[in-house]
This record gives sequence, C-alpha cells and structure tokens, in this order.
Amino acid sequence: MNKKQALPLFLQGGKLKALNQMAFGSLGVPLFFVAPEPARPHATTASGRLYEISTGLYAVYHDYGMRQLETFLDYCRSRLGDVNVDIQKMLRHIEDVEMIRTGICHGLLPDSSDASIFVRRLGRFLNAKREDLRWPSYPAGLNEDDCEKILNGMTSAADYSYQYIETLITKIAQNTTLTEDFRRELVAKVFNSRQPGYSQKSYFDQRIIMALTKNKRNNTVLIQDVLQTWLENMEDSLLKGTMTNECEPYDCLKSAIQEAYLPVNSSGRASSSSLLGSDLILN
Repeated sequence: MNKKQALPLFLQGGKLKALNQMAFGSLGVPLFFVAPEPARPHATTASGRLYEISTGLYAVYHDYGMRQLETFLDYCRSRLGDVNVDIQKMLRHIEDVEMIRTGICHGLLPDSSDASIFVRRLGRFLNAKREDLRWPSYPAGLNEDDCEKILNGMTSAADYSYQYIETLITKIAQNTTLTEDFRRELVAKVFNSRQPGYSQKSYFDQRIIMALTKNKRNNTVLIQDVLQTWLENMEDSLLKGTMTNECEPYDCLKSAIQEAYLPVNSSGRASSSSLLGSDLILN
C-alpha cells in the first residue's frame, strides 16, 4: 500500500480562503463566490478518500468557483500568450474531477457516454488497457492500491492547478490595464444586470437562492427584482474597483435576500415572531 496522500491544497484548512484573498488583493475581485473551510469526512481507506477528495474538489471548482473561476481562466487564455498549455492541463484536471465525481455519486446507465467517460478517466490514471475499460466491471475491480494511485494523480494535478492560479493572478496583476479589463469581463459574463440569468444552468441559479431562502417565500417580492438590484450594485463596485473584501458578493446577496424576505416591524427591525419562525439561513 502506498503512503497516504495528503489532502490537495484546495482542501487544506485556510488555503482556499488564502487564494481568494490573494485574488482580491491583486485583482480587486475574488475568484470564488465563497471560500469556506472544507468539511470532509476524513476517510481512512484509499477508496474512501477517493470519494472524499473527488467530491471536495468538485465543490471547490463547481460550487465555489462557478463562473468566476471559469471566466478568469478563459480570460487568461485569451490575453496571455504563454499559458494555453498549462491552462489546458488545469481544465483537463477539472474535467477528470467532474467525471469521476459523477461516476461515484450518480447512477450511470449501461452503454451511456457518462459511463464510458468515467471508466476512461479512471483508467488514464492507471495506464489501463483500452480493452479493459468496461463499465461496471472496471471500476468494480479497483483495489485500494489502484485508488491510491488515482488519488496521487488527482492530488498532484490539483496542487499544480492551485499554484498555477497563483501564477496567473500575479501575471494579470502586473498590468493595470489587464486587471481593469478582467473586471469588465467579469461584469459582462457574470455580474451582468442587463442579462441576468435565473435558470438552472446560469451563475445565480436556484441552488444559491434556495440555499439562502430555504423555501421561504414572500408573495410581494420577486426574487428577480432582488437579484437585479444586487447585480447593479456588483457591477458598480467592480467597474470602479471599490469592492471592500473578497466576501462582498456573497454577503451583499445574503443581506439583500434577508431584507426582502424578512417582514419588518415599525421599529425598522425584523419582528421577533418572524425571526423565531423564520427558516432563512443567515450564516
């Protein structure tokens, strides 16, 4: 059995927050919508850690990075001429994480493209023969040593990605024109009040809204109106470079939803009965 692999940097305490603070300090904007401390089960077996790390990295890239990180990588690839190979390596790693997490966490139909991609991604870490890559026999036959090798490769790629994001931040920050242009790009593609997205596939989709309101509804309030005002505020602070900290996008959205969905009494504060009965998540 190989030596137990350390957690990827993204999943180590304080590391994601530090990267987000670096981005904000250098670019004036965060690259992750939120950067909470990782909450993982700390499995002791390699197969358990494969589940732990693949789902943890997926949360970082997909749930926390979302379109901010994607837009940053696309921007760097279009503006910096010497980064295409390295960014492509990062994107391949992110796709590995996505497809392995899909195979582990979701039911796969026989002969489906997802099943085929899942076994190919696993096999690539193990230099498997093409004729052996069949679902479900191939993943079902993996042992703890196999899982450890996959973990080693995934963790190495994740740490490379973490460190290369630091390099990209530094490259963009060295040029004020690029820094300002990237913020405009972020407004155009992410924080755009003229083309706000509210669908399942868009940046500010139902996952964020449902998590913050937890099904609480106020018939006098349209969530689109709340988001519209919030996006306009984000646009203004991004374009002027006046954002105060890396938590501002999330904190401002949370406050806007809180104000919209909690009834206010004559004193200007939410009523005690509303607070007691509220299932709004404030933290």
